[in-house]
Amino acid sequence: MEEPLDKILNTLFKGDKYKRKYYQAKIHDYWKKNMNEAIIKRTTSINIYEGRLFINVSSSTLRNELVMEREKIRTDLNEMLEEAFIQEVIIK
Repeated sequence: MEEPLDKILNTLFKGDKYKRKYYQAKIHDYWKKNMNEAIIKRTTSINIYEGRLFINVSSSTLRNELVMEREKIRTDLNEMLEEAFIQEVIIK
């Protein structure tokens, strides 16, 4: 029986030092597919460090909107990752 590639990669990277980078790549893909064009254009970087997701944006108005939605962002991303990996979302 064939397993989806995502499941195989998740199993391969569990507990591995590459897990953070793998998840960061998955989050970048998710961001590009699920956010509108204005958010994507104004997002300058997305990084993970010690369970915290740092999202840098170039617009203060957008920053305020994302701050209000950060719990939903965290929940949606953890659901996509199938693990409670992100403990906090920080919008800068």
